[in-house]
Amino acid sequence: AGGLAVRHLLQLGHRRIGWAQSARPLTPNRGLRLSGIKDVVAQARLTLCCELSGFLEVDFREQLRDVLSGKSPPTALVCESRSLVTSLVSVAGGRGLRVPEEFSVLGFGAPGDALNVLRPTVVAFEHRAMGERSLELLLDEEVLIHSRREVVGSWREKGNTTGPVPAKIR
Repeated sequence: AGGLAVRHLLQLGHRRIGWAQSARPLTPNRGLRLSGIKDVVAQARLTLCCELSGFLEVDFREQLRDVLSGKSPPTALVCESRSLVTSLVSVAGGRGLRVPEEFSVLGFGAPGDALNVLRPTVVAFEHRAMGERSLELLLDEEVLIHSRREVVGSWREKGNTTGPVPAKIR
């Protein structure tokens, strides 16, 4: 899923991509997403230009201010969740950046309500299928003896928080 998010941003022309996550302890799912993000970034012969971490919107406001005033600020951020996208769009707006015209933000989670003004671009998962498959695995005695990891399908749900790299940056 992390790779899918970065491939989308790369297709839009972004090369300075950052990662934003909650400061809570890293879960296996977030770890896999971050690993996928870093793998695709490395395949593109790039590195993450920043990694933001915080508990509150104010934490991200300060960090984003610092990275946006640096020599090579990100043109896009991949966020660990849909709710963090919403917060960082607010923070970017407070810095005078228009999303997605000047700055792109993408996250993970359920697709948004089409009636919302802000519809975050997300990498979405079929949660019901994930739950059903999890139950199957829990009931499978073979899995209890020989554990394994499975990848669940995901897709990109186009919202209005990602766009091409601004012409002045290309």
